[in-house]
Amino acid sequence: MKKTKLKELFAVDLRALALFRISVALIILIQLFDRARVLEALYSDQGLFPRALAIRLANPWDWSLYLSNGSVPGTAFLFLTAAFFAICLLLGYQTRGAAFFSYLFNVSLQNRNVFIPNGGDYLLRLLLFWCLFLPLGERLSLDSQRTRSHPITSHQIISMGATALLLQTAFMYIFSALTKMTSQAWLSGEAVLDALTLEHYARPLAFFLRDLLPAGICKLMTFAVMGVEFFGGLLLFFPFFTPMLRLLAVLLLASLQLGFGLALEVNLFPLVAIAAMLPFLPSFVLDQLFPKRLKEKDALPSRPVWAGSWFGNALAGFFLIYILLSNVEGLTYKSPLYQRFVPQAILPTAIRKIGNFLALDQSWDMFIPPGKVTYWYVSVGKLKDGKVVDILKDGAPVIWEKPRPIFKTEPWRAFLMNLGGPHKDELLPYAGPYFCRKWNGAHLPAESLESFEIYLMSQENERPPQSPTRHYLSLASFSCAKI
Repeated sequence: MKKTKLKELFAVDLRALALFRISVALIILIQLFDRARVLEALYSDQGLFPRALAIRLANPWDWSLYLSNGSVPGTAFLFLTAAFFAICLLLGYQTRGAAFFSYLFNVSLQNRNVFIPNGGDYLLRLLLFWCLFLPLGERLSLDSQRTRSHPITSHQIISMGATALLLQTAFMYIFSALTKMTSQAWLSGEAVLDALTLEHYARPLAFFLRDLLPAGICKLMTFAVMGVEFFGGLLLFFPFFTPMLRLLAVLLLASLQLGFGLALEVNLFPLVAIAAMLPFLPSFVLDQLFPKRLKEKDALPSRPVWAGSWFGNALAGFFLIYILLSNVEGLTYKSPLYQRFVPQAILPTAIRKIGNFLALDQSWDMFIPPGKVTYWYVSVGKLKDGKVVDILKDGAPVIWEKPRPIFKTEPWRAFLMNLGGPHKDELLPYAGPYFCRKWNGAHLPAESLESFEIYLMSQENERPPQSPTRHYLSLASFSCAKI
């Protein structure tokens, strides 16, 4: 392949990087606002997941600034500090430092409560890591308004950091499709229908689609998802007609993410994935978004220029090789099919520990398989005045049928889904003190909570919806008088 073609495939427009920077910063602010609503419950020592438990369950390489303080005011201060650096990143002020601290606080937030993050959180932290190697403040920033000794004199750059950012997004789609090929639900064409009937994820559009679409259409949609992910990821680097085909791939993959977000409660994943597509925008699109007002002033060379120091590029290249091998290695743990071609242990242990410490681990296996059972919780609370209420539903009457929506917010869904999982013995002892304290602190003595019992409910999904047997599992009973 010619050198000029390689530059075309791996060059990034600085204007696209500016849009990417702004989008990532806005997503961080949205994430912080979303998590701040459950700050006391899920991120403080007064809640369901205190630091002592977080440290006990943490992997050896997990680290978090949020473990330095467990009080609600102290944790709130750290949230505000993270928001400050996100705003700096948004405005492009001291951009490199803002990107570094945004990465630091983002990894810290995920490691503080490991039961909450999903694929969108993991992708966001990876994008922030690659931001450390990119000149994000060259366009649409306060930094670009200052006099600098070595401004970049072209709209397009090429570097190992830019290459890694582009390949990271392509890897996500390609390896997600390859992982789906290890799942019987995806190979049989049932996965989309299974996901739409999974009511603890489903949004109103999912209920509409599952009742409207024939099973054959859902099967075609299943294969279409795998095809768009795999071939869309490859199309991003197709060596012919690159600008137009890249734009087509961006539109296809962005549409796929919008579909996910409209039908399923997957939190910020669609937004993060769409932000990851922005660096692929061709220059002819950006020329329309940023029209030249003064041609003489804006007449910059169209050819890409090399950016970054030799050390930064070498380091980015090293970590690019790491994430490629890590993704390949991950496939071998999903299916014996891939073990025929690749050994399970590719990365040396010492190198893997470096990747673990920097939070570069990645596994694109959301909804693989989607599952065929919907879960929800019922908490039967007995009050001093004789009433029986569901304390997880803010004192609503106890109803054993599936509620809609099943969980108040995505962080609550993510955490509570683990309450009945493998770590229930570690998590449940903190549920009693927290809910007793929260309820009794917000109600009169006559309405105080005396005891409550938490049930995990499950029901197999059927289409069309029937009334199958619900299964009850009592997870724990608590007496507030003994707490």
